Amino acid sequence: MHRSRRYVKIKIDMWKSGALTIESKLAMLMRTTFARLLNLLLHNRPAFRLLGRMNRRWGFLSTVFVMYPATEEYAKAYVPLSKREIMRWSPWLVGFYRQGGKVGLAFVISSTEEQFRDAGNIAKLQKMVDQARQVCDLVGASQLSFAGILPGVLNTHRIVKGSVEAQVTVEAIVRAEEALRACLSLGDDTPVLLLGANGFIGRRVARKMVHRKLYPVDPTLQTLHNDGQWRSDLNRRSAIVLNLATPEALRMVAMDLWPEAVVLNEVYPEPDETTRSALRAAGCSVYHITGLRALSIPPFPKVYRGGIPCCAGRMSASMQPLITKLN
Repeated sequence: MHRSRRYVKIKIDMWKSGALTIESKLAMLMRTTFARLLNLLLHNRPAFRLLGRMNRRWGFLSTVFVMYPATEEYAKAYVPLSKREIMRWSPWLVGFYRQGGKVGLAFVISSTEEQFRDAGNIAKLQKMVDQARQVCDLVGASQLSFAGILPGVLNTHRIVKGSVEAQVTVEAIVRAEEALRACLSLGDDTPVLLLGANGFIGRRVARKMVHRKLYPVDPTLQTLHNDGQWRSDLNRRSAIVLNLATPEALRMVAMDLWPEAVVLNEVYPEPDETTRSALRAAGCSVYHITGLRALSIPPFPKVYRGGIPCCAGRMSASMQPLITKLN
């Protein structure tokens, strides 16, 4: 238990859904203003070259991270309306962070997951990746990482081979599951209902968790492995529901859960109020893997404040997952 707890910090989510508070509006304004200043001062080849010369001498910068907004609230946090078309396939510098003793640069594009999946946008995806690689080369970064479903999409289209994001994310998930189990005094024999077991991350997590009693389910593909078995075996028993699929997947199974089930969500974004309400009605405790402990300037928005997304991190023995308990 002691070994697991050193990897995790659990916080309580104080984000209020619905109308934006004055504080959140101010934070969004400051974040977009900061991004404008960064791009004005640093987002150019001479500045990147200078940063690269400094980095090659002192070795302080390791990662270029490209993310995208999954919801309108996240879009407002980073993407000015006047820049959305420009940023659709062109990474926009929005901040930097420090994790594992190294600095990372955070970039945003304004494209959506639907656009990533559109086969007609493969050339645009390739152009976006080429731009990110150019930045990597200029600043001397050793790691280029992408958020959310992008690693899987880029591998499918063979734009990128391999996935450092998957390695870091899988390790963070395994450590977070282990730590949450210890913090809640759930025994090693407590089973795991794994949503998204056939996915890009899910397959890798399943291989790392062979020592657990796993019930793999992929409801988004309508391939319900062990469907009847998990419903009969787990009902009213302590169990961890680990969501690596989609927000909709968690919503789909919420009505079939029970008070002894503990939900651990890794999917971006965090469960919305509709899903939380369904889980509250089932009596479940709900936790969200915020990411990895790190210093980020400006802080990531909403429940991701205080850390960085797992896919932005670099592998290290000391990396610490952050877990948020959702109200």
